[in-house]
Amino acid sequence: MANCINGVFKDLLNSCDDRTGLGIETTMYIMNRLDIESVSYNSTNNYIVDDIVLKTGKLAYKIEGTKTANSAGYSMVAKELTNDKYSHTISIIVSKQDSETMKQLDSVGDQVVIIETKAKGVDGVDGAIKILGLNYGLYQTEGSYNSNENEGLHLQTLTSKDGSEELTRPLSLWDTDYSTTKSKLAALLVA
Repeated sequence: MANCINGVFKDLLNSCDDRTGLGIETTMYIMNRLDIESVSYNSTNNYIVDDIVLKTGKLAYKIEGTKTANSAGYSMVAKELTNDKYSHTISIIVSKQDSETMKQLDSVGDQVVIIETKAKGVDGVDGAIKILGLNYGLYQTEGSYNSNENEGLHLQTLTSKDGSEELTRPLSLWDTDYSTTKSKLAALLVA
């Protein structure tokens, strides 16, 4: 699924109906990339994932933030000899200080994260729910804590590894409509 389109193929028009805005919803979903059994892509648009199936007994987990504490994004990485790639990034805050949480933070690596933007578009169209790190995973690139900064919260950043960036911008998770898609997302939390 390389980004091999060698030209513009459609108008890029703005619409007053498109709902734009900053931020993501307070809950992200994180899973181990190697726990994914299969990924189904839309038959007419390979930037849309219809379904993710996890291996038997494997789960996705929630990362909960508050207000605008968590963020997600991407940046293009220009390549000289191959197709340009995209570095996906999430940043989270963690308030818990216990040893189990610290162990969990040290275990993060090769993750896939699904986020939901606050801007849903017209009728929750595809693009509101995005998948980061699907092909190559996200890895810790920053982890910091200072008792006198950031209200004593742990800051964690997961990013695509240099040289193993994603082939595309974050893909959309979308099947039929918003409620069907949300149901598929919820199903990832149940073994």
